[in-house]
Amino acid sequence: MIRKVNPVNPPESHEMKCLALYLNAHPQIGPYGWAKYVGERILRHGDYAYYKSLLAQGLKPGHPDVVIYSSPTAASCRAPAALMFKGAAIELKRRKGGKSTALQDLWLSEFAKRGYLVCVAHGFGEAREFLKKYYRY
Repeated sequence: MIRKVNPVNPPESHEMKCLALYLNAHPQIGPYGWAKYVGERILRHGDYAYYKSLLAQGLKPGHPDVVIYSSPTAASCRAPAALMFKGAAIELKRRKGGKSTALQDLWLSEFAKRGYLVCVAHGFGEAREFLKKYYRY
């Protein structure tokens, strides 16, 4: 059965697929310049023993959905201030109704302290606009 996607407020997973395609095709970032974090919310609904094992192995609840390890280069940078950043961390939410948790906000704050650009993006469009400010593409 194929589910129709609500075009006004698609699920976060749909927005993430769009962002993944964009990041993989981006000439400055590419497929190896970023990673999607596997959220604990998904794992929590499955095998609890496996979830506990992953926590013991270092799974971190609240971690941003996407971490970009590539920093903007001087030749391609749109904003001079971006040259100070090591990369970016994005917490992706639905276009409407998505809200970051206190733990997610704490993670973003820690990434910012370590020299990353940070953003809570409501949908792929906001994430893309955030990246366009610093990465030319």
